[in-house]
Amino acid sequence: RERVTECRADEGRSGCRGLRTIVVGGGPVGLAAAVVAHVTSSYSTTLLEKRSHYTRDIWFDVLPPPLSPSLDMLLEWGFSLQENQNFTLADGIVKIRCQVLERFLFKVAKLLGVTVILGDDYHGLKGNTIVTTAGRSIEFEVMVAADGAGSLVRSDLGFTFAVPDRIPVMPGRCVMGSEAVQTTTIARLKWCPAPATTAAGEAVPPWAIGGSVPGVTHAFKRFFHGYCELQLLYAAHVANEVAEREDVGRRILLEAARHTLADPPASQDELAEMVLETRTFRVDLRRSSGLTKILHHRERPAALAFVLGDAMVTAHYRLGLGLNYGYQHVLRLGFFLKTVYEAHLVGDGHLGPAVDPVLDAYEREADLLVRLMLHQQAKTVLFETHCPLYVGMEPNATNLWEIGRTLFLYSVPRSASPGSRPRRRATPGEREL
Repeated sequence: RERVTECRADEGRSGCRGLRTIVVGGGPVGLAAAVVAHVTSSYSTTLLEKRSHYTRDIWFDVLPPPLSPSLDMLLEWGFSLQENQNFTLADGIVKIRCQVLERFLFKVAKLLGVTVILGDDYHGLKGNTIVTTAGRSIEFEVMVAADGAGSLVRSDLGFTFAVPDRIPVMPGRCVMGSEAVQTTTIARLKWCPAPATTAAGEAVPPWAIGGSVPGVTHAFKRFFHGYCELQLLYAAHVANEVAEREDVGRRILLEAARHTLADPPASQDELAEMVLETRTFRVDLRRSSGLTKILHHRERPAALAFVLGDAMVTAHYRLGLGLNYGYQHVLRLGFFLKTVYEAHLVGDGHLGPAVDPVLDAYEREADLLVRLMLHQQAKTVLFETHCPLYVGMEPNATNLWEIGRTLFLYSVPRSASPGSRPRRRATPGEREL
């Protein structure tokens, strides 16, 4: 920070100050991007968030090292591992309530001097200036679009958000992106019932239902301190029927509850008393057609734009990859901005030509991460929706790269008992991307 904020008379204006950075979207990835940008390269950083309060109740898995740098990054910024009603720690994986993570990152950003604007939204882009719905005009040299899957910034940059034509799932084998689709039901419960356990007193694994309830591949119980959800993932042969017929969805949900809860409802009426709301929808895999862009002002290259988080690529809830890959991108962006700043490649309202190879290198790395993330998700969706298989992570993997190359296939026993184990199935070349 000292290098960014101090001025030396012989350095000139571009060497004197850092970069003016704006981040659109104040979710977990946008907040982290604002912090990293401000620390590494920014003279002024502004974060724009349309919400006025942080109230999201979903939960994230933060993977520990060496699988991901996410947890180390949060600990370095002052995150505490003391368990409470908004945080749990199991097998080294931190499960944290979204609003708590966002509030923590918000405080870090404010303490470092990031200007956080809540209750205002992105309205449009004019050269290297953002216009907000409240009428603000904010100039920048670096813009980060982290405003979610429906990103307006991404659209104004001219990028599409489409299902890829082909996604590799095995060596020499690809699937059409339209094939990597899964249907899910999320039932929000009024209270948290006791989950079913095995004879050994262990929690029933999510995949065990695959051999007991036809058409269901997984049942996830997300019971966290009063926030209670039961999520079902469906096989391909029942997906359309579940999506189109409400009675079929209710019947399967009741049967799934009997396999996942210790004291399940005995009838549809009892199920209705337990369920607050249900949502059934299809999840497909999409990615932005572009990850970076050079913006011009008065016909001169003047600023850089980046797409991050859900605005860059969809994250399937099944694998818990979104946040961890998002933070991988954030740290790579920080390294890029630090390089750009220290080499004086941006400043005085224009970009120097030397920024091109540095930007190309960043985009290659970012694109590789996106393709790896799509590969992991497509492989999981394909095998679990069309086959009686469970896709698991390589237990000896040391990082997300190795996990992506070594997702293992397990066969799910028919009529699987809660305590049974999936059988490992080796497939040719499954260790290759």
